[in-house]
Amino acid sequence: MNKVFKFTSVLFCMTTFTFFSCEKAVVDEDTSVESSGTVEVSLSLGGEYIHTMESPITRAADPDVVYGINVFAKKDGTSTYSKYAYGLFDDASKMQITLRKGYQYRFESTITRNDEDQVYHSSNLYSAPYLNSDGELAQQTQLDNLFHYSSVTNLGGLQSGVTNISETNVANYPRMYRYYGKLEDYSPVPDATVNISLKRAIFGLRFKVTPPSEGVVKIESWPTTFSVSAGEAAYDHTSIYTFNQVDKAIADGYNGNVPVTLTWQHTDGTSKSETKNINIKRNVMTTVTVDVSSAATSNLITLTEESGDMSEENVDWHMEDD
Repeated sequence: MNKVFKFTSVLFCMTTFTFFSCEKAVVDEDTSVESSGTVEVSLSLGGEYIHTMESPITRAADPDVVYGINVFAKKDGTSTYSKYAYGLFDDASKMQITLRKGYQYRFESTITRNDEDQVYHSSNLYSAPYLNSDGELAQQTQLDNLFHYSSVTNLGGLQSGVTNISETNVANYPRMYRYYGKLEDYSPVPDATVNISLKRAIFGLRFKVTPPSEGVVKIESWPTTFSVSAGEAAYDHTSIYTFNQVDKAIADGYNGNVPVTLTWQHTDGTSKSETKNINIKRNVMTTVTVDVSSAATSNLITLTEESGDMSEENVDWHMEDD
C-alpha cells in the first residue's frame, strides 16, 4: 500500500514544492479517454540529458534513472491548463500517451540519475520528488511505466530539488544528477513523437585539502562537512549536487553562494576560523583548494575556484593567527 503523507508533515522540509491548484477538469474522473477523438503519441526526452549520457534515451529500463512526467491540457481557444495525466517510468520506450483532439497540451518532465544519493523507494513505490498529490494528501508513486489520467492528481514535486534519500532522511541538495524541462502548447498529431528538451539542474563541488603541518583543518558548508588532520593522506573528493529550485536552476548563468567555513584547530588548543562565500554555477564544477602543509606557510590558506565552462576565478584566503 502506498504510504500517505499529510502535507503538514512533508512541507517542513519541502519548501520548494509546487502543488498545482485544482482547476476545471479536462478529463472526467472516470479516467476514460478512449474515443474516436483521440490520438496516440510517444514521448522522447532529450536536450542536455542526451549529451550527458551519450546514447539515445529510447533504450530499455535503467535501474539508476527514473523519469517523472506531468501532462496538462487546455481546450483549443482557452488559456487555462488543467491536470490531465502523470506517470513514473524507468523505461523510456514505454512513454506512450492518449491525447484528445481539440486540446493543446503542456508537458513537464524531470529525470533523476543516482550518484552518491538516490531517490528512496520500496517495492517500486517512490518518494520525493515523485510523490503524487491531489492537493490535500501526498503519497508515494508506483513506478509502473504507465500514464495515469486524472484531473486532480499529479506529481507535485517535479520542480523541487527536495528528495527523500532514505525513508526518514530528506535532502534539500541531494548528491545526484537532475534534469528538468517543459514543452508548451502542443497540438496532437497521430503517431507522432513529442520531443521534450531537458537541461541539467546541477552543480559540482570538489574539495582538495593538503593536511596541515600540525593540528586539524575542518571544512564546514551546507553541502558537506569534513576534517583533515596532520599526518593523514591528502583529501580530494568531488560531488555532484541538485539545486534546490530545479525549475529555476536550468536557466543559463544560474548561480548562488555557498558559505564555507575553514577552522584550523592547533595542537596547543587555539583555533582560528574564517568564512567565505563560494559562488556555485549551473553545470560547473568548482574546485576549492586548501593548503596548510608546511610551517612556513601555516598562516596562508589559498582557495581556488575553477570550472571547465567559465574562466578561472582565484581567491587568495589569508588566515592570520592572532
